[in-house]
Amino acid sequence: MVWCRPETRADVARMLIGVAPLIHVGYLSYLYYYGIFGSLLLFISLFFLVKFAWDVGKKTAYWGSLYGLLTFCFANMTFVYFTFSEMGMVLAVIYLKYFNDKQKSELPESQSE
Repeated sequence: MVWCRPETRADVARMLIGVAPLIHVGYLSYLYYYGIFGSLLLFISLFFLVKFAWDVGKKTAYWGSLYGLLTFCFANMTFVYFTFSEMGMVLAVIYLKYFNDKQKSELPESQSE
């Protein structure tokens, strides 16, 4: 199993006999495979990641990661697979960390505390 990409369970695949091998919406796929608790953890983490991107955008005027994350969230309403290991998602998080660290390093010492 690839990390963050749910697979069709063997018993479900046998039952469906190739008729509908997967759920065609990323969010519903996660709800089906990981249940309410696992999906709730996913949605909460996505919310805080987007909130962090908003905060970094306000501080640094770099909105690229926010746009990328929002596009990722909206696009996964129609994607077949929902995965965090897409290169765009990884780059958005790397740029978020870079601009956040850069902004913190540029603060005077009296404001950093």
